[in-house]
Amino acid sequence: MSAEAERPRRYQDVYTWIGRLRDRSHPDERLRAIEALESLNDPRAVAPLVEGLNDDDPEIRKRSAQALLRLQSVRAVDALVERLMDQNEHWMTRRLAAESLRRIRGARALEALAQFQPRQDPAGVPTGSGK
Repeated sequence: MSAEAERPRRYQDVYTWIGRLRDRSHPDERLRAIEALESLNDPRAVAPLVEGLNDDDPEIRKRSAQALLRLQSVRAVDALVERLMDQNEHWMTRRLAAESLRRIRGARALEALAQFQPRQDPAGVPTGSGK
């Protein structure tokens, strides 16, 4: 199938998956939606994945951070900084946020990383580089 023929389907798929991510009545489907949005690597997925970083469900937050790691969008920096600095957040979510910020490398991202005080994960590995 040509790239032109794929475009309408991909366009439709992004919005279908965004809708599924925002539908809180099906938790497992929300996780599948995050995976799909990550694999599509489409900038339209950034805003709903940023929303996912603020979700009540810690797994949604973690998986959203993982997806944003691939998308590397400066639009996600503020939400990633918030996850990184939240001492009550799961260590893996904080680690994914830190790695995303390292890859984005904007001034705000680097400033947040410089202030980050790493904790250790359960295996004793620091969750961020700190200074």
